Amino acid sequence: MGLERKPNVITFPRLPPKTGSNRSTRGPRAERHPNQMGRAWADICEQAVCVVAITPVLRAIAPMAADELDSLVFQMAVESVGALSIGFTEKAAAIAARSRGILLFDVRVDGDAAVQRIAAIRYPSDRTGVLALDIRGVGIRHCIVGGTFSALTAPLENWTGMPLSMQAKISVDDHATLFLGALREAGHLPISQPDS
Repeated sequence: MGLERKPNVITFPRLPPKTGSNRSTRGPRAERHPNQMGRAWADICEQAVCVVAITPVLRAIAPMAADELDSLVFQMAVESVGALSIGFTEKAAAIAARSRGILLFDVRVDGDAAVQRIAAIRYPSDRTGVLALDIRGVGIRHCIVGGTFSALTAPLENWTGMPLSMQAKISVDDHATLFLGALREAGHLPISQPDS
């Protein structure tokens, strides 16, 4: 009865089940099974071995899992807020709050045939959820994109952080159109409004 060693795994032998009574007249301490402490220690060590064996796997998939988790949480938030009878700005804020993201901007897009507003939500994995309100103001298209679009979202984010008096003097129409065009070119949003 000893420890068996395998590569990167330690297996503890199982102790036989407790049988009979171990009582004596020496007091409450004598009522404990003599191997009770050894059994508890073996169980703790087995759990620790499992954690140590799994940790490298978790470290390897953590970056991928964070991206996928952000995408999944964003998708779920969009679906849960979609049916609410509130405006686009409120929906964008609610989606950001429910998905633990940061609302970067929510701007109007002038002169586009399919989209009237666009909003972006940043996530810890450096991914950005994009919401686009269709021209009729009824449907919201959405996608999640990587950090490659951050140069296009930065001017819109900066404009949103300005005081209203400054926003009134500066137009971001070109930046919004450029961002929308890049999303379409990458295949994330449709070029025109689908027929209904």
